[in-house]
Amino acid sequence: MKRLKLALRNFKYYSSSDYWRNYFSKIFTTFLSFFGIVWLFFETANHFGVKWAMPSTNIKEYFIGLFVIFILSIIITLPKLWHSCQVHDKDISVEIIVDNFFNQPGDLIISTNTTFDTTEDNGFIRPKSIQGQLAKKFYRKIDHLDHELEKCLEGQKNIEILNRKKSKNKRYPIGTVAKLEHEKCRSYWLALSDVNEYGKPTTSFEKLQESLGKLWQHIHIKG
Repeated sequence: MKRLKLALRNFKYYSSSDYWRNYFSKIFTTFLSFFGIVWLFFETANHFGVKWAMPSTNIKEYFIGLFVIFILSIIITLPKLWHSCQVHDKDISVEIIVDNFFNQPGDLIISTNTTFDTTEDNGFIRPKSIQGQLAKKFYRKIDHLDHELEKCLEGQKNIEILNRKKSKNKRYPIGTVAKLEHEKCRSYWLALSDVNEYGKPTTSFEKLQESLGKLWQHIHIKG
C-alpha cells in the first residue's frame, strides 16, 4: 500500500521522458518475458490438446491481451521508492523513502552550517535546498527565522567569532542543534558543515558521524 501511495505521488516522474529513457529497456524485456511465458503455456496446451486452455480469440482480444501484459510489465518494473530495515537488537526501524521531504509525517531534520546562516543573497543558501524550502514554507521573512534560531541558540557556547560582513559571525560546534516549533511539526536544525563567507560548505564523514551522534543525544534528552 505504501509503495502504491508513493507511486501515485510520483506520477509526474513516471510520465516524464527521464523515466521512460531509463526504464524502457527493462519494461520491454519484462514484456517479452511475460509474452513468452503466456505463449509457451498456450502452445503446450495446444500440443497436448487441453481444450480449456485454448480459448478462441479474435484480433481485438489478442491486442487487449498484449496491452494487459504491457501494463503488468510497467507495474512490476516500477522503481522501488521505499525500503525498511530493522536495526539489529534494537526497537528501531530505518526507512529509506524516495519522495517529497515535506510530504512525510513527523519531525524534520534540517542540515545546516555551523553559523546557522539563512541568507539567500548571492546564492549563499539556495532557495531550492531543503533549508531554503522550509524557510519559505513556514516563514514569511528570513528575519523571523533568524530571530527564532537566535532564541534556540541562546545559552549554547559558540567556539569562534568571525569577522564577516555578509553572513553571521558566531560559529558553533559541529553537531549543535536548534529546535524550531511549527504549526504541525517541529524541525531540528543540525550544524553539519562549516561554510565560508561566500557560502561554500566543507564537511567530512567524521563530522557527519559526530553530528548525528549529537543529534540523537539531543532528541533523546530534549526531543
